Amino acid sequence: MIKKPPQPVRRYGLLRKVVVTSLRFIITTINQFIVYPGWVCVTICVQGLRLVDYSWYMRVEATLYKHLLDLVAYWGWAQGFRIYESGDNIQTVSSKRCLVLPNHQSTMDIPVLFAVFHDKREVTKNVMWVSDLELMFSHIGVVCLLHGDMFIRQKLGAAQREKTLLQVEKHLEKKFVGKKRRWCVVFPEGGFFRKRKVASQLYSEKKGYPVFERLAGPRVFGVEKIMSTVATADPKWPFEYIIDIIIAYQDQSRCVGLPDMLISGKYPENIHVHYSVIPCSSLKMDTTEHLEQSLFQIWAKKEKKLQNFYQFGYFDDPTEIQKVCVFSDLKCIALNLIYSCITLCCVWPGANAIGSFIKYLFAQ
Repeated sequence: MIKKPPQPVRRYGLLRKVVVTSLRFIITTINQFIVYPGWVCVTICVQGLRLVDYSWYMRVEATLYKHLLDLVAYWGWAQGFRIYESGDNIQTVSSKRCLVLPNHQSTMDIPVLFAVFHDKREVTKNVMWVSDLELMFSHIGVVCLLHGDMFIRQKLGAAQREKTLLQVEKHLEKKFVGKKRRWCVVFPEGGFFRKRKVASQLYSEKKGYPVFERLAGPRVFGVEKIMSTVATADPKWPFEYIIDIIIAYQDQSRCVGLPDMLISGKYPENIHVHYSVIPCSSLKMDTTEHLEQSLFQIWAKKEKKLQNFYQFGYFDDPTEIQKVCVFSDLKCIALNLIYSCITLCCVWPGANAIGSFIKYLFAQ
């Protein structure tokens, strides 16, 4: 039985949209200025455990990071967005070293991945993210820095590529191999699909690769550097699998973004995530060109699955099982209350005391 293709997103009436938008704005403001600072405060405080027992610190840090994923991803669940998972069972490779390659369409992609990772504890405590440098200057940047994630500048061009790749190498040796992380998440398209589409198609035509209509082609240099660095720094445990992740929204021409999830009055929609686990041994990686060809083959299959989804309503098989990513309302509300109390009891009084001290210094 062929499933129905995704339907256009419904819209609220004006009055209801104003009410919904206002409520979401209030909830988002409370979360950002009351809940989030409490989590940051606790995470900073536990840094001292590094000096006492590093293995204990890693366990505590993993628990706190799991809390963060619950808090961030719960926004979408509470607003009515539902995420459906299909494809291979990635839990079976949670103990393996994997390179995770999702397609990149909007700012919502990261919260979506937060949501699908939140109930996979082995993944949560062993994952490292590779993100654009711009993210470091947001409030999420503090979280990423404390967790040991990596930031790279995407728009420097070929002139700065070697310098950037050297920074990637040092960071991987220290934070990924050094902390014995297992999964590394990188968006190989190098930017949002809508911004990279034209340039990607021109490059594909020049190189004789498939020209994609729903994806931007993968960039090979970052992927190659990550894989080679880990293989050199930890030869007994290189990357064993590539996890190809497809994120599909109901309307690809107007993907959901963070503003839609947090404050928009747009009607919530279903988001679909599809997994394919690919052994690295099945890829040609002896040269840069061969690795690029292998990546484009993966992307060609990804493109076909996306075409199937938007035309027929399924990725690979009309009978494929879809699992809904479920959150515990009680647990997430409890976490919000706990970190709100920490903020109200510790962070704000401390900030007021520091502010008063600064005013006193300037008054002298």
